[in-house]
Amino acid sequence: MIEEQVAPHMESVSTRFARHMPDWSGTPGDDNTVVRLHQFRVEDGKKFREVVGAVTAVMKESKYPHLGSWYDVLGNSSNEADYFVVAYYKDFAAMDEDRQTAYEAVKASAGEQRADALWEDFGDSLTDDWDYFTMLLHRDDELSRMTAP
Repeated sequence: MIEEQVAPHMESVSTRFARHMPDWSGTPGDDNTVVRLHQFRVEDGKKFREVVGAVTAVMKESKYPHLGSWYDVLGNSSNEADYFVVAYYKDFAAMDEDRQTAYEAVKASAGEQRADALWEDFGDSLTDDWDYFTMLLHRDDELSRMTAP
């Protein structure tokens, strides 16, 4: 078994579980091979949920084409993210395309004053002791146990 072959070479194992949040999430395309996880550690959960709910509502209403998928991290420790959003890209080259940012989308739809207020509330809801953190992941179909759609 693979576990018997790998286990002697492992020093530790870490697992993370997350719950998808469909009310905040867009619909990813089927042909994405690259994702970027934007991770957030939250100080004020109520404020965070209110502001992200407001931001994603504006983005959905304006039919923002790059709305990511949001996840709530379950059972995390105090030095891990509480939430993350997944941004999807067809491939690495697509990351260089000129996309409207979430702030720019809210500003275009709801105005600069509303966008500024939401971003200030968003920043206020996050912890002060944790830097913004992203992770880039690439699906390699040759190495994947799941086949591409």
